Amino acid sequence: MDHLPRSKISPERFATHAALVCAAVLSSGIMLIGYRPGNTHPFPLLFPVFLWLSGFGAFTGFFISLFIVLREARSSLLGLIHLAIFVNVALLFGLQFILMQQPLTAGLAYALYAICLLGLALILNEHMARLLGSSYVERTSLALIIGLLNLGFVTWDLRLLQFQGIEEPSLKCVRNIYACLLLQPLLILGIRRLTTRQAGVRGSRRRLKSSFRRHRDRFRFYAGHWLACAFAAAFSQWLLSQHAPDNLNDPWLGSKIVWGCISLAWIPALLQQLRHWQQAQLLPRNIRSPWQSTGGRAEQFLKQHHLPRAAQETWLGLRTAIIMIDHDPHEDCRVHLPALLYRARQMQCEQIMSRIFSEQILSTQTQGSQILVSMDPEHSIMSCTESLLILTVLYLDGLPLVEKRLKQLVRLLPLLDPELGRLLSENKVEQLFSRLQGFFHLDYNWIDQSMRSGDDEASFDVRLENLNPRERQRVLTQLSSAQWLGNFIWISESARDRLKTESPFLASTIERWPIQLEQVHGKSMETAIFLIKFENLIPRLQRYHALDEIRSRLAPLPLPPHSQRVCEEIEVSLSRDPDHIDLQNHLKAMTNHEWQGFRAKDLALDILLKMVARADLLERNVRMHKNDWQNFRRETRELVQKIGYPSQELHKAHLSKLELRQLHELQRICLEPEHPRCREAWLLLASLPTRTLHSDAVGQLLQTIAAACRAPALRSHEIILHKAVEAFFHLARGLPLNRDNDVSRVFEILARTLIEVEADQELLLAFMDGKLAMDQQRGTEMSVSGPVLIQWKEAVENILQEPDLPASIQAAIDLRWRSFSGSNDPLHKAS
Repeated sequence: MDHLPRSKISPERFATHAALVCAAVLSSGIMLIGYRPGNTHPFPLLFPVFLWLSGFGAFTGFFISLFIVLREARSSLLGLIHLAIFVNVALLFGLQFILMQQPLTAGLAYALYAICLLGLALILNEHMARLLGSSYVERTSLALIIGLLNLGFVTWDLRLLQFQGIEEPSLKCVRNIYACLLLQPLLILGIRRLTTRQAGVRGSRRRLKSSFRRHRDRFRFYAGHWLACAFAAAFSQWLLSQHAPDNLNDPWLGSKIVWGCISLAWIPALLQQLRHWQQAQLLPRNIRSPWQSTGGRAEQFLKQHHLPRAAQETWLGLRTAIIMIDHDPHEDCRVHLPALLYRARQMQCEQIMSRIFSEQILSTQTQGSQILVSMDPEHSIMSCTESLLILTVLYLDGLPLVEKRLKQLVRLLPLLDPELGRLLSENKVEQLFSRLQGFFHLDYNWIDQSMRSGDDEASFDVRLENLNPRERQRVLTQLSSAQWLGNFIWISESARDRLKTESPFLASTIERWPIQLEQVHGKSMETAIFLIKFENLIPRLQRYHALDEIRSRLAPLPLPPHSQRVCEEIEVSLSRDPDHIDLQNHLKAMTNHEWQGFRAKDLALDILLKMVARADLLERNVRMHKNDWQNFRRETRELVQKIGYPSQELHKAHLSKLELRQLHELQRICLEPEHPRCREAWLLLASLPTRTLHSDAVGQLLQTIAAACRAPALRSHEIILHKAVEAFFHLARGLPLNRDNDVSRVFEILARTLIEVEADQELLLAFMDGKLAMDQQRGTEMSVSGPVLIQWKEAVENILQEPDLPASIQAAIDLRWRSFSGSNDPLHKAS
């Protein structure tokens, strides 16, 4: 179960954000009661002060809102709309004051307002396009079209300033920009027709319709923005037809045309912000869960099922397809590969599935080499059919791609990690991978989704039934003996019945295979399982379910021409016996180049390996100096890190983990309380394998524990003190009997420290139990000095004085004390 904290969007912060928007609108209203140069007004002294305060308040709200937006990542796009509105209002209604003081020309003031309004339009366009579910290419093309159109309108109206003043061109600018936003749906459809094939267009329309059906709030918010744009465009056109040129009946009210320049985008933005805040009161802020393939599942479950029921705990039980993928059924990788490659193989299999089928997968659980995947019944119409697509893509492309990436990593290990590289070879890994065969199972069964909410947190969980281990092993053994493992999918009877309903074209691929079942009394009986052979399944999936199109999602990007040219030039040079100067020039050229895409990066890594092999040959033949060779390998290693290699982050974490296991590094970090890995070092110290450590190394670690007991900054940490006790009894067992003096000295220091820091009851009892176990194991009896023993007796008696302490626990503590003290002195107990 994944516990998710509440959102940190507080009501006070939201109220501040909303108040700033309203304050900007109100301050703009005050500025409206302004005047153009030459107008009269009833408050000649106070009114300029109001103008200054309004402009200052609008800009202050701008910066405060910027701070809030940077803190609130969830509402950053809405916050950008608010920021653009602030700038729009401040510049628009500050123009009258600016022109009154005449620090700027009318053309420059108009340009400032037009740029601000254009920025607001682009942000609104991005937000509205996201609500429509448009892709990145569509949003970029749309922003370019709208930006160029409005830039042309602004430039065209600029020539009218000297004849009409600033108000009428500004109003035309507003009308044109909002009219372009009204055409956004038509522009998106036109872009889709130009940039996608007809089949892709139909798929995009279906995705848009299903997106609005699933997220009805999106349609309401989009309609609100569209209506606000329509009202602004219509109102500005009405003002142009009625009041241009502007005739002022009341001069002190200012220009009527300026009223049409007010942006109404803040209304739907504020409503959307309010809706987000209402949902955020129970919405988990950190959605990603180890049980999920995507972070949106918990949020969707919360909105669609948990909040409408208004319950503290919600359960939803549905039947769906469940996949079991075992990429190492006979544990060959776990036995023969290092932990790094074993974990890398496991993680890359999960990444491939989530990369292609993230919308259909509800949860992913991993146990050893087995990956258990459940399909989302709310987003998958044909869950069993889509499960077969997942398994087929993994069989054809996923597992071979994983093995290819791991082979590349093994080839780079002599350069990146020489110690691990000496243990592996490419031929050894190749032979191991050639023996591996996947084990696939498909079931159609019940799963339970649940959410529990309390006062401070909410938790989302997905529970499903695992495959019976005995049944799995029985089928695995018989498939292996028949040499069918890896070429078949084992499906349950319920999945077979469901598949007949979903896709009659695939039902004919199901085969019945008899197997022998061993009973408890030694008797055996025959039953049958259902299998689907990949060679029969693949043609039908290609014909009826667009398998090739799904497989194309794993295809790498084409090699850029510039990258191909660089690689070809270096390949030609390497074939002509280059010297170390040529290698340095090639390395510099590859460093300055930007490598993009898996294919280009793999090709660059292959060339770097050839260059390293050439440098090694030159160094062996004394044609390259030792220092130059070492510098070349170091620079090559840095370039490999820059380009990127398979499982790079996992390999870095692995190196960091091994670095801490070096004894000198472990001792240093354990004695530095401010080090970020200090706690991790003590956890590791308490679980080190003593059988592989030399007695001198164990003695040094015991001295580290003693030094930590003397350091006030370390002994005050409860977790460090607990792990120091655990590590002492764990390490002391690995020392021979002739080192009893070292053990007794550290034992005395640790016993005194526990009393001085007033350790809790649990730790004192654990210390006494550890002392008894070590005495029995070593055949000797350790003891502490008299003063320390007296202090221990007082501490144990204080424990016994606690009220409501059961008599059984009192007796257990008394027995521990007699063993610890080596005497039968009675303890003073509570009556």
